[in-house]
Formats: sequence, structure tokens, C-alpha cells
Amino acid sequence: IELFSYLKDRPEVVRKVAREGRTRYDVFPESLKPYIRTWGDDPWYYDLREEVDREEDGYFVFEEDGVSVPIWKKDAYTGETVLLTSGKNTSLAFYTAQEFRSYKKGITIGEETGGSIRGINGGQILFVTLPVSGIVINTPVMGSFSLEQSDDMGIVPDVTVDLTVEDMINSRDIALEKGLAHLRMR
Repeated sequence: IELFSYLKDRPEVVRKVAREGRTRYDVFPESLKPYIRTWGDDPWYYDLREEVDREEDGYFVFEEDGVSVPIWKKDAYTGETVLLTSGKNTSLAFYTAQEFRSYKKGITIGEETGGSIRGINGGQILFVTLPVSGIVINTPVMGSFSLEQSDDMGIVPDVTVDLTVEDMINSRDIALEKGLAHLRMR
């Protein structure tokens, strides 16, 4: 939301894809808390009882907001923007590409993103430190799934780039080259 506020010079509500979250717990077990860490200081995911709408097929299900917060900046950049995409865009990078599209603030150039429009099945990553070995395991505790019918695919860019083996050998970034060429034409 903060990133896109720099591309909006007036308030506008943007409809995001309506999603639901799913997890296997509604209250995080106290016995695991000493072994868990993650990003941020607010462990909002410890108690989901107020978020959960229903239980279904062994999951606790909660709806995610389908409307974007209308944050904007008076001195936002209003010029042409280009977002480069590839199969490496997963998780938050996938959502960034999806939101960029919904904001209609430029074009996407590159390859289809990783991830799926149907949903991200590994959200809220926790780092679990095993008590005896000290080994740290990264594990997701919830997923996010689209409530709209969609194909099981990533975000297909406006301008598709077909990367060749020769391009990789020569370290050519064709998407970047096309993005810069696009901006120079403006």
C-alpha cells in the first residue's frame, strides 16, 4: 500500500481480488511460542478467533479485505511506470504484480510470475527453532485463496519477453531492455 501511494496523486479506492485465508488453528499453542519468531513485532496471528468466520474441512476460514485502502500522496509520481516480472515473483512479489495491474499505473514487462491467481498457499511464514538441535525451519501457517473463479496461473505481463539460453549465457536482461526502451518512447 505504501509503495503504490507514491503512484497515486488523488484518492481512489481500488477493488482488489477478494480472498479468504485458511489456517489449521484459531489460537496458536502456548507451548510453541518460545520457539517461534517472524517479521514484525505484533504477533497478530497468535489468536485468530475474532477473524475466523467458519470452520470447513479441517480449516479455520476468514475473509480477507477485497478493497484497497485509498492512500495517496499529493506529490506522487504521475509519469509512466514499468514493472518487470518473472517466474521468480512469488509471495509478496506476486501480490505486488497483481496490485500493480489493478492500480493501472503502468505496464508489466517480462515473464509470467510465479504464484497463482487462485491463491498463495504459504502465507505468514514462521521461523521455528528446534529446541535440541537449534535448527531453524521456515514454515507457513496460513494460505490465501481467491474467492473468484480464475485460472491456475501467475500474472501474465502486458509485454511478454521470451528469454533464451543465449540471453542467459550473455547475461542479457531482455525485460529490462524492453522496459527502458518503452520508457524512452514516452
